[in-house]
Amino acid sequence: MSRIHLLFAGWLLSASLLSPTLSHAELRPQPESDLQAVEAMLHRPDVELDLGDVKIAIDKRVEPRIDVDATRRRLAGIAADVLEMLPPAPTRHERFEALHAYLYRAGDWNGNRPWLRAAEDPACQDIANKLLATHLVTRRGNCVSMAMLVTIVGQRLGLDISLATAPQQLSVVYRDEAGTLRILDPTSGELKPDTTRPRGTPPASALRVLTRRESAVLAAQVLVDHLARLPGQETHRAAMAELLRVNDPRHVAMQPSTSPAQVAQRERSR
Repeated sequence: MSRIHLLFAGWLLSASLLSPTLSHAELRPQPESDLQAVEAMLHRPDVELDLGDVKIAIDKRVEPRIDVDATRRRLAGIAADVLEMLPPAPTRHERFEALHAYLYRAGDWNGNRPWLRAAEDPACQDIANKLLATHLVTRRGNCVSMAMLVTIVGQRLGLDISLATAPQQLSVVYRDEAGTLRILDPTSGELKPDTTRPRGTPPASALRVLTRRESAVLAAQVLVDHLARLPGQETHRAAMAELLRVNDPRHVAMQPSTSPAQVAQRERSR
């Protein structure tokens, strides 16, 4: 059994986010069906792409024992808790402030256990930490799982909130009623106002707000990362990476093997 499965067995079984009924055979990688599933997902109209459902479905293909229904209930529970913190008829900004406090500040609302960055994974490389179910249970995540959580719950609260990328960077952007755009560092919870890109700065260095389809492509990157760590899966990994590239040609900017200079060169050639 791989390290990722051992990690999940220890972290999630007691929290009932894992199904106990899967056999060892079902834990073997199924890259061909993974490719077909992701391709079918990305063929859906944008309006049918819910980031929460996409993220859970893809994570389950990395760790098949994830309990999809239990994970969905956990997300719904967080959204319900945030709503309980709000006054009647809350504004969009009040909803965002409550969500921000719920996830990043210790208090009665979260049992004094905020969702924090996993200290052992500062480079955002650990696949287990990228999975939403891990983050929901341990409340320790990395740039991927933390950005996904705040964006998924925020969208379900009716916020204008999205994932955003730049080379080697994953952020969350939020727009309030006045149209003010703020950038959230998902690993620290730090908020800063959007700033105009300096004159002469290459386009690849600018933060790019992702569409629903581009967000789904980003969620599916964990399968590419997972296949890269399995022996004999290079062909399937390359096929998955190509599928993601076709659906979002600029997704290459988030791949660790690509330098910012390479990304800038590709952007200038577009």
